Formats: sequence, structure tokens, C-alpha cells
Amino acid sequence: MKKVIKISILFFFILWLIPVIKNIYLYFNYNHFNNALLKVKDDNPMTIGKWEGKYDPLIDSFDTRQILTIYHYKDSTGLFVIKELPYRINKSIAELYSWTSLLPFDDKRANFYKYKINVKKDYFYYIIKIKSDYGIIHQDTIYNVYKISNDSLYINHIELDDIEKLPNTKLSYSYFDKLNEFDLWDWNYINPFMEYKNLFKEIF
Repeated sequence: MKKVIKISILFFFILWLIPVIKNIYLYFNYNHFNNALLKVKDDNPMTIGKWEGKYDPLIDSFDTRQILTIYHYKDSTGLFVIKELPYRINKSIAELYSWTSLLPFDDKRANFYKYKINVKKDYFYYIIKIKSDYGIIHQDTIYNVYKISNDSLYINHIELDDIEKLPNTKLSYSYFDKLNEFDLWDWNYINPFMEYKNLFKEIF
């Protein structure tokens, strides 16, 4: 009888441990620790620099991959390109810490967004336009502070009102907090029944 109890306890412990390992693995593989883009080679003579970065932002409770590319041209303009990968190879969108999140992204179903940027001393901005069949129905200007250090370009969103408060000296790293949208403790209260129920749902 004791042996049966021990085996049962071990069985349920393993059932609980597998989702825990899954969530810890996902936490340390989500690209959400740094907001720095790395400098890459660009042969265009008009380009001062080109930087790329990989991020996994949480959008509407779904984890999505974004490949960001920033071009800085000599005329103080540039290009901000977002390659967004919302789908996995099974053609579904993954929720945070789901079993589907273990699958690779589907590169063939990527969305691309390109914005012309205007580069100032410590920040750059671009305009997002939302269009319909009747023309532009809304537009918004997005501002980002930036800092170039060695081969890295750090960026962070900033409100227009806060731009006037930027110092005249070089920006410190305090303006560029790490992007930590995902909480490791989200897996603290794992319910094995729900985990395996969700696994069954995601497979079938």
C-alpha cells in the first residue's frame, strides 16, 4: 500500500514538474530582457548605421515576436521596420506560457510595418496612420529616446511632454529600462489539470 502511495505521489509530482520546467524554459527564452539593437553591416553609402533587435512583446495576452530594424541616414532621417511574427508553425497564435509557445514562429506569415523616422539629438519620431477605404481616419506620432553605445542602439518610448525635460548632456542608461513584460511568477500557481487540459485543446 505504501509503495502505491509513493508511486502515486511521484506520478503527480512529475505531472506538476513538467509544466514548471516548460514555463521556466519559456521565461528564459522569451526575448524580453533588453531593449538594445545591435549594429549590423549596411553597404548603403547614405546610411550612418543600421541596427537590429529581436523582441517578444505581449500583445493582447498573446506572445508575439518582433524583429526591429532601424536605419539612420545622413540627412537626419531614417527607417524603422517592424517584422511581426504572430503565428506559430501550427498556424495558431500562442498565449503566454502556453504549450504552443514551445513551437517555432511561422516566418511565412509575417507582417511588415515600415515607418519613416526623423532623427534628433536624443530622440526620433515617426507617424502611424490608420487608414480605411475613406482615407486616413487617425494618425499618431510616436516618440522614442535613443542612445548609441559601442555597437548597440538603446531605445525606449517617451511622451512628447517629457522630451523637453531631457538633459543637455548625454543620456544615462536610466532612460532605457530593460523590457520585462513577463513575470516569472506566472507559473507559481500551476494547476496540472488545467495545464494538460490546455495541452489537449492546443493539440486538437
